[in-house]
Amino acid sequence: MSEYVKPLPCPFCGKLPTIGGYKSPHQHMAWVMCSNKACVIYEKPIIERSTHQEVVTAWNTRHAPD
Repeated sequence: MSEYVKPLPCPFCGKLPTIGGYKSPHQHMAWVMCSNKACVIYEKPIIERSTHQEVVTAWNTRHAPD
């Protein structure tokens, strides 16, 4: 059994993200985006993956500045 991955706050505004998903006859997709309407990335970089765990892991990835 895999461990639940908890999403980190948005790196731009500090609010927790919105996580959702949808199913079709051919695929299942999970997505994540910033939930703060005042945030500079609100609804912009929606990350999509096949599972909740994959999408949260992608959201939680932070790149260090050069």
